[in-house]
Amino acid sequence: MIILRDTNHFPSRNWLFFIKQFNLTPTEERLCRAFADGLTLNDYCEKWKVATGTARTQLHILFGKTSTHRQSDLLRLIFLFSRT
Repeated sequence: MIILRDTNHFPSRNWLFFIKQFNLTPTEERLCRAFADGLTLNDYCEKWKVATGTARTQLHILFGKTSTHRQSDLLRLIFLFSRT
């Protein structure tokens, strides 16, 4: 079972630390928040009117910045940094 938390309830200090630690752009932050909210890549594309290829490129850049290789690894990292 996977339990997701609302990123709006993450302590803003922890979220900002996560963003700064990995030097994320606003778009990369938005993608991370979408995953933390339980959206899939396709959901993200629909919600933000982003082409799938563009979103995949953004995701691969995120993988490089965070040294992760899968969305599940990235999500785990997001939650590790945003714990209280």
